[in-house]
Amino acid sequence: SIGDHKEVLLTADEAYGPIVPDAFREIEVDSLPEPYRFAGAILGIQDPAGGVFPIRVHSIEEEKAILDFNHPLAGKTLRFAVRVISAE
Repeated sequence: SIGDHKEVLLTADEAYGPIVPDAFREIEVDSLPEPYRFAGAILGIQDPAGGVFPIRVHSIEEEKAILDFNHPLAGKTLRFAVRVISAE
């Protein structure tokens, strides 16, 4: 009914899955564009279908950078607040 509301919780397994350790890759820090050489930076690469896939810089360690190819919401519980505002 209009005005009804509900909260929905999705565990990581129900949403984007757990963090996959194999989705971390080590690269030479020099291969990163300079503005992205810090932990937490988000890079976007184009996938074969033409979409943009986010990659997070997990850490910088001397001459190496660790990139995280997991989905940004992997490993997280998601909470949705839903309210019905119209019905047709």
